[in-house]
Amino acid sequence: MKKISFFVLSMICFVALMAQPANVVIKGAAANANGKVIQLFRYSDVISMSEVLLSTDTIRDGRTFELSAYFNYPALVFLQVENYSQSFYVEPSRTYEVNIPQFDWNLDEKENIYLAGEALPVVFQNLPANDLNFSIARFDSVASALLRKYSRSLDKRYRANRKYVDTLLMEIEKQVPETDNQYFNRYREYKLAEMRFAFGYETRKKVVDKYIAQKPIMYYDENYMSLFCSIYSHVISKGMKQVPIERLSDWIDNLDVHTYIDSIGTNELLRNEQVRELAAIIAMKESYYDFRNYNSTAVIEMLKRLVSNTKFKEHKPIVDNLVKSLERAQDAATAEVKVELPDVNKQMVSLDKFRGKWVYLSFVRVGEPSSLSEIETMSHFYDTIMQTCDLNFVTISCDREFQKFYHFLNNSKNADKYKRWTWLHFNNNFELLRQFSVYSFPRFVLIDPDGKIQTLHALMPAEGFLLAPLVKQKDDKGMEEIKYLNKKEYEK
Repeated sequence: MKKISFFVLSMICFVALMAQPANVVIKGAAANANGKVIQLFRYSDVISMSEVLLSTDTIRDGRTFELSAYFNYPALVFLQVENYSQSFYVEPSRTYEVNIPQFDWNLDEKENIYLAGEALPVVFQNLPANDLNFSIARFDSVASALLRKYSRSLDKRYRANRKYVDTLLMEIEKQVPETDNQYFNRYREYKLAEMRFAFGYETRKKVVDKYIAQKPIMYYDENYMSLFCSIYSHVISKGMKQVPIERLSDWIDNLDVHTYIDSIGTNELLRNEQVRELAAIIAMKESYYDFRNYNSTAVIEMLKRLVSNTKFKEHKPIVDNLVKSLERAQDAATAEVKVELPDVNKQMVSLDKFRGKWVYLSFVRVGEPSSLSEIETMSHFYDTIMQTCDLNFVTISCDREFQKFYHFLNNSKNADKYKRWTWLHFNNNFELLRQFSVYSFPRFVLIDPDGKIQTLHALMPAEGFLLAPLVKQKDDKGMEEIKYLNKKEYEK
């Protein structure tokens, strides 16, 4: 009976949680975005920074849209339309009215918006004067202006004077006082603490004693967690006085999570077991990107073992999100490619048709000189490649207008030469571009006969790839070997 009662109670709680109604609504209109998809995201946590899709809608004929989600605490969110986004803060039980004015959606075809970022224009309507976004914007504006004002006095290259740190902080506190919004007050407090620490005005130990030691960890507060990450950044992963980096690396290679966690406790800032484990999670994330000293695959396995061994329930979702994020990056080289896009006749074509063959996948824009140059080089080598290599060309046009793609393959001067291989249109699938990390054009990816990515950043034709195409891969024993795509002379 106890087991049945517990099961029923669990199901009731689960259903109640799933049925939890949205308490934040974002509704509005867009001037010239009819038919475009608008999405609402937030970050799962400050450590993994995994993006969580909360709501999505298609901007309708009346140019209107409505997004909704549930929040039990103020949070930073961002609206996304195609390649453009805008962030802001939302509070529970609020309705936000927004307007997206006339906007040049083709801007990314004129300049690289990843190098020169362009925010999604979002205008809020009917916000109260004491709205959280206004308070935070005011703080950031004042802090930035004062930092510029005192930049030379704070720069260590010009004999920085600590008294100016005190002056800077006092001016910020004076110009941006506390409000009735407790979230903003914490934002203000923790940002000032980060600045004191960054300028060496307060030691790491002093900040820990004041904000972290002997206090509960505020996992739910993004501002607290930002301060926590700043304080414990690179405290562990670069090695410690009592624990050199070689030992840390060995423990990770051996997946010895217990020794790793216990040993870093020799640092007085890590005596608290819960703080120590959270700091260790931050350290392992740093270790993943430190390829000179750590094995990235072992780091992921170490994190998985930590999930199985932790006794702090708050850490499990953080580590789970971090593992998924790191695995997505690591698996990019072996991910199975699932792509189905229209060809020039608007017939859907799947890359599965090329299974058993190597595919040289290119992302281009047919109106860009750099793309045209590579297309011409591919055309020049096409006949030779077809005779000597198990390599197929597939080119995806990333021009927004399908007609530009159509006319290029049917009416351009060299159309007949280009149409010899498979051409597809990206069909405004911006998620596909993000999946392949396409931030500039042209871009080339090599896909193996199993339909998996062999090289996410393949050499371009102009860099000599088509002269003797080959790839590096691992044999059954994990040893690296050279695999030639050439069917004749290179396999001799």
